[in-house]
Amino acid sequence: MSETVEKLYEILKKIEPDTQIKLEDLKPETNIKNDLGLNSIGFLYLVIGVEKEFCITMRNASLNELETLGQVVEYIEENA
Repeated sequence: MSETVEKLYEILKKIEPDTQIKLEDLKPETNIKNDLGLNSIGFLYLVIGVEKEFCITMRNASLNELETLGQVVEYIEENA
């Protein structure tokens, strides 16, 4: 498990403290909306958390392309 995924999990726990998702459940193919159950507001909180944690700015055009956890990790690693 990468450090980036661990940090994403901590951000997710802040957004959804009652989530039943466990760290070991997070895979690159995990869908942000379908598997994690994040609606548009939850996704916005995820983006804000990622920007703060990794000191990056996520561009609006790129946000539409992020559907899976693997895509988010790749974006972070390319832009952090």
